[in-house]
Amino acid sequence: MEQTFHVDLGDILPKHKKLTSNQKAMSSIKRRALPLVPAYCITIHKSQALLFSQSCNKLSQYEKCSSNPACGCFHATDGNVFCDFIDVACSKFVSCLSDNRTCFQPNTVCVQHPRCHARPVCYPRQITQICPPLSTMTTPSICSQAKWSSNGITVAGGNGLGDDLNQLQFPVSIVIDHGDGSIYISDEYNSRVMKWMPDAKSGIVVAGGNGRGNESNMLNTASQILLDKKDGSLLICDQVNQRVQRWRKNSNNGETILSNIPCVGLAMDSEGSFYATEWDSHRITKWFLNDTKGQIIAGGNGPGSGLDQFDHPSYLFIDQDQTLFIADQWNNRIIKWLKNAKQGIVVAGGNDEGSNMNQLIFPTSVIVDQIGTLYITDTNNNRLQRWFKDDISASATIAGGRDEGPESNQLSFPYDVAFDRHGNLFVVDHYNHRVQMFQIDTSDC
Repeated sequence: MEQTFHVDLGDILPKHKKLTSNQKAMSSIKRRALPLVPAYCITIHKSQALLFSQSCNKLSQYEKCSSNPACGCFHATDGNVFCDFIDVACSKFVSCLSDNRTCFQPNTVCVQHPRCHARPVCYPRQITQICPPLSTMTTPSICSQAKWSSNGITVAGGNGLGDDLNQLQFPVSIVIDHGDGSIYISDEYNSRVMKWMPDAKSGIVVAGGNGRGNESNMLNTASQILLDKKDGSLLICDQVNQRVQRWRKNSNNGETILSNIPCVGLAMDSEGSFYATEWDSHRITKWFLNDTKGQIIAGGNGPGSGLDQFDHPSYLFIDQDQTLFIADQWNNRIIKWLKNAKQGIVVAGGNDEGSNMNQLIFPTSVIVDQIGTLYITDTNNNRLQRWFKDDISASATIAGGRDEGPESNQLSFPYDVAFDRHGNLFVVDHYNHRVQMFQIDTSDC
């Protein structure tokens, strides 16, 4: 159960240090407009206590450490660093004791805060809900009344099939940098990953692009890609080479961080563990860094439609609770798999293949927003489906859904989906060799 409030953080910060329960935390929050970050809401889950804020090692003072741009890194006087809300009124703080290390206030830490005071000050450390870590915030929380334009705008490719910098050839995956709005595209048949800046007419090769092969500067049929928001490096499922490559910014070569991993889909949790869909083996495996063999955590019981089986799973998504959402492609369904579970739960499709609102045909990817809404590339129906949590059918087709084709309101084999920080929808339009953006409309929210 959850409630969303617009709040004055000035009310939370001086009060939360005295709270001992979620009920008191909820009662201390006043329902009024947030003056500091008007574009953001705080979603508070009653089942979760407020936790200490996330660390941000290796980041400089005030550097971005959360999907919430109002958060930044603080350097404590004891050498630790952590991520918290930056724009708290300076009048809220008291100085540390004369040793510049000690605070008597509960749940505070002595930090350097030169924007406010020359001397270190005592800062509260219980607002993780406000500053969620970058690694767990891959999709925003989107209003249930939001709509999207029925006509897409081509933001990458769309100039025919080819290997020029303004072209793509059967793209299969996308990830968005919420900082600068750039998009990264796995350009499968060109064995490269392209970066497109907003409004750019052509892209930049940031990984591969040197032909198909297994050298460190090459890829061979790259599939799902991730962006490590801690350092901006790309993590690439190099499918035919059965490896995961890390390509750091401005590097000409990739670093193999996992070998002998027959991945198609790839996800990473907040602890740095990897999850791979093994398409031909009908299972999901978990890998720790530098592992040579993964641990089977879902499926692995042969192809089938049982709740402990998959039939050619494709891409997957992981949330902050390490719950997996898997596009079980040949079973025409989306499976939710809780951490340490023995069976999955069908959360979309699973009603044979078809084009009704409770059906899917060969779904390739799924992402989940922070309120549990699913966004599914219903690939062979050439549409993008929005599926609310616990519903028995999709609520809306939000992109495509017409006959397959190249027009702005059509898709051809949509393969992957992502949102920017505003909620605009980006779809990898595989057979049209392009990426389409569908603009969000929140006027009814």
